[in-house]
Amino acid sequence: MNVELGIVVQARLGSTRLPQKIIRPFTNHKSILEIILERFNTPDFQYTQKILATSMIDTDFALEKYASKANYDFFRGNETDVLSRFIGVGEKYRLTHLVRICSDNPFLHAPSVKVLMDELKERIAGAKNTDYLSFQNSRQIPAIKTHLGLFAEIVSLNALKETAAITNESACHEHVTSFIYENRDRFHVAFLDMPRCVFDRYDIRLTIDNSSDFELMAKLYEETHSFSDNIERLISYIDSCQSFEYKNMMIENIKKYSK
Repeated sequence: MNVELGIVVQARLGSTRLPQKIIRPFTNHKSILEIILERFNTPDFQYTQKILATSMIDTDFALEKYASKANYDFFRGNETDVLSRFIGVGEKYRLTHLVRICSDNPFLHAPSVKVLMDELKERIAGAKNTDYLSFQNSRQIPAIKTHLGLFAEIVSLNALKETAAITNESACHEHVTSFIYENRDRFHVAFLDMPRCVFDRYDIRLTIDNSSDFELMAKLYEETHSFSDNIERLISYIDSCQSFEYKNMMIENIKKYSK
């Protein structure tokens, strides 16, 4: 089986908690979206199809200029049925597997995406069918269900199509992959363990929901962006902060936005 991988950045401007958070100035006049798009414009991903996928809502059309500037393709689909949007991307670009990237994670770890892509190719070459691949923590919780905001996930187009055919539940069509990794008797699901420095950590939150953690994450990013590709060093920095400003806010928002 030939593997046709595409990096799909899921983005929209209509956040209820913090509208347009992904295009607000975040650091050095750059937005979170720009940071994420640039993260995959490196030699490791130069031969990988890259798509910015958003909705058909008029305001989201403004995202096209970000896709164009970063040399990404631009795709628009259903606003609430994100599952159908991803199926549309897969069909249009003839992908077998999609790397799903959430656009509100400024600390997303690109090297771990390369690890997932290489692992998928090895598994397929070894005749191991794989519908879903990501990282998990010590409690075997998929990375997408944690607050870390560091890791991506890979899903097969076939699994997405099968999900759409099986269930009409709105949650499954909004959260795209949950039905797949929760039904391991039906799909071929695989996980890699997270790096040791975050494997047992339940007090770290590097994703953004509201204005307070937007400001806090912008400050943290400014202080750590030069070594943010080193997860162990990033976590050590957070742990070493004497004011406990970062950890206290992270713990507070983990409780507030429990997944």
